[in-house]
Amino acid sequence: MQHCQQAIYVTDNHCADCGEKLNEKPQLLSVEDIHPAVLDKLKKISPDAQMLTGIIKSMFYYKRQYKNANDNMLYGFWWLEVEDKNGVMHQFNIDAEKEILADLKKGDTITVFQPTQLFLTHKIATKEAKRKVLNNDFYPIVTAHFASSQRRSWDSAVNDKYQGSTGLWFIISLVMMIGLLCFTELEFLHATLLTLPVLIGILFMEIRRNKKEKLKKYTFYNYAKEVAEQILSTSKHQLGYDRLSRAHTNADIMCSGCQKRISSEALHCYECGEKQPHNTSDSPEKTAHLSSNNEHVAHVTKPSSIAELETELMREFSSEYNNTYTHKNILGRNESGKIFHQTMLGKVIDKSQDAKSSQSERTVTRTYTTETYRGGVHVDTNETVHTDTYRNRHTSLSGELTLSTASGKIYTLNASEDIIGSVDLGDWIFYAYSNLETTHYNERYREYCHNITKQLNYQSSSVTEFSMSKGVGLTILLGIIAAACTAYFEPRDYFRAMREFLPANTLGQLEQYPFILDNIHFFPIALFCLFILLVAPIAAIYTMINSSRLGRSVSKLKKMISKFQREYESVAQRISKLN
Repeated sequence: MQHCQQAIYVTDNHCADCGEKLNEKPQLLSVEDIHPAVLDKLKKISPDAQMLTGIIKSMFYYKRQYKNANDNMLYGFWWLEVEDKNGVMHQFNIDAEKEILADLKKGDTITVFQPTQLFLTHKIATKEAKRKVLNNDFYPIVTAHFASSQRRSWDSAVNDKYQGSTGLWFIISLVMMIGLLCFTELEFLHATLLTLPVLIGILFMEIRRNKKEKLKKYTFYNYAKEVAEQILSTSKHQLGYDRLSRAHTNADIMCSGCQKRISSEALHCYECGEKQPHNTSDSPEKTAHLSSNNEHVAHVTKPSSIAELETELMREFSSEYNNTYTHKNILGRNESGKIFHQTMLGKVIDKSQDAKSSQSERTVTRTYTTETYRGGVHVDTNETVHTDTYRNRHTSLSGELTLSTASGKIYTLNASEDIIGSVDLGDWIFYAYSNLETTHYNERYREYCHNITKQLNYQSSSVTEFSMSKGVGLTILLGIIAAACTAYFEPRDYFRAMREFLPANTLGQLEQYPFILDNIHFFPIALFCLFILLVAPIAAIYTMINSSRLGRSVSKLKKMISKFQREYESVAQRISKLN
């Protein structure tokens, strides 16, 4: 659909060429609009069947847990917010572990299908997820409509397996038999003859019921497959979502009237219809004629592009620098290297993610032996074998975020699960980190991370927490040696060594201190304690020196973080206008 020479999008209110208000615009459709009878057959046997077509507005990754004495199972899910064609927001859960949906992102068009109502029953694993996830609705069949293809995820909860039971006939017959024997004077044979016809009748009824239910389950599954195939055959173009809104470009500008984001090539704002002064249609000849008659001609300058405004904002809160650093050690070599610090305000322009799960089983067999005695004589032995199976299941999400930054370069962030699971395309993130590199260490610290778009603050650490354990290991080793010598050597061993290595006058002086000679076997422990008393104050001084150096190194970065926190409201408002 076009107006003048411009393609029209669903979100347009005015023509970008002439500024005229649009009375006809492309319409968004659902799969049910294109195939009105798509659910008719399925709803005859499953009235709760439903589907939803819309665009993903937000994604949040979380876990659910099933735990008992033998099992500890974790499962990953996406909590989605999807906007349908009428602008109504829907919230529900889908499986996050399906590889086929690994590329699902904010802005993608999806159709979710629920052949019958399904709810998640496992408990939500974390407090943060409990605040975010508002219901247990689960859609097992998810179709993503991409520009040139469709992809579908199918959960095993929808299947054609039927597990029937023919035990009802036996239970009813047994109850009837017991009743006849207990409350009548009938003998066993007569009670059996009376019960047998009832038993056979109920058995055949049960078999017939199972056949009917199995056929119903099979029909339900086939109808669900037919619906899913029709969804899969429906393209993004058929649904109209390829014309939902104009793609953002780096050349986009702010409308001079309503201050909404528009294309720099638009003659009129397609939001409010106002003519854009930088794209005047006056000819150069007309402008020259006006100038020759000394008429005032306004000099119209092209407004800054959105990309320029974004870069300007990013530059205000971006910095990077490095310092040399030497970590002092009392019982080892000093560790020298550099600490690299960087803060950045960036916008997420791409996202890749990968969910992985693993499961392990462990079988433990225990044998319990019971011996029976009578009158002190062993008469019997009974062994009971008990087998337990313990299951553990883990799931995780990893991935990378691609950020546009103030330098114009693309920055790739290897994001942890908490970040990758909550960040969407278009989100603005303030990220600060320190990277310490020495001869033997390469440590990265997330000093600060905040999602401005989602108003989420992530867990952080600091390079000031860096420490080394060389001296600790040596101290523990010396302590073990001192304890071993104290336990192994006897006092006479020390006296023999003293007579061999110490002068006679020194030995004579020691005899004046009987307390020392009586406790000479504690000599290694005493020596170790003396070592600790000498080393501890020096180690404390070195710790203060190292802490002070790290603090000075990170101080500039901390100031930038403080600046961001002070101006947060202003930054959020500026970002809101740019979007």
